[in-house]
Amino acid sequence: MNEIDPYTELAYFYDLLEDPTYEKYIEMLIKALKVRCPNLKNAVVAEIGAGTGLVAYRIYDKVKKLLFIEPSEHMLNAAKAKFVPEKHKNIEFKQTGFPHCGLEKERVDIIISINDPFQYLLTVEMQLKTLEDLYRSLKPGGLILIDNKNFFPSLKIIKHRN
Repeated sequence: MNEIDPYTELAYFYDLLEDPTYEKYIEMLIKALKVRCPNLKNAVVAEIGAGTGLVAYRIYDKVKKLLFIEPSEHMLNAAKAKFVPEKHKNIEFKQTGFPHCGLEKERVDIIISINDPFQYLLTVEMQLKTLEDLYRSLKPGGLILIDNKNFFPSLKIIKHRN
């Protein structure tokens, strides 16, 4: 990527900065996803701005496929270090960011994004382009959950069948 990566130094000890209550938060998130998608085990889930894989590491075994999308090369490498390719075959890592996350049209059942990455998109136009890109990648009936880590979703979009 041409831009300066703000996580160059931070990526490898980022997990140490997480609040101890984060485990409870992730448990609540997984429960909420199971309620919305009872067949979670067969779902393709994309985590956008996935960071070092704190969420991914706890949900990879609860879904059919996990698409790990992260713009920072350093954060992506820190996440990859947590996974063993021979064991974690249902994870696909992509280094890409906004507004085009590189997801195929109607490929994903659930998109989750924690820590509201939209705060880094400085214009409304960029936010809208990103939302359009994410929406396009959802299967009919899919769900987008963008959360600020307080378990109060700042945005929830459900793509209904036409």
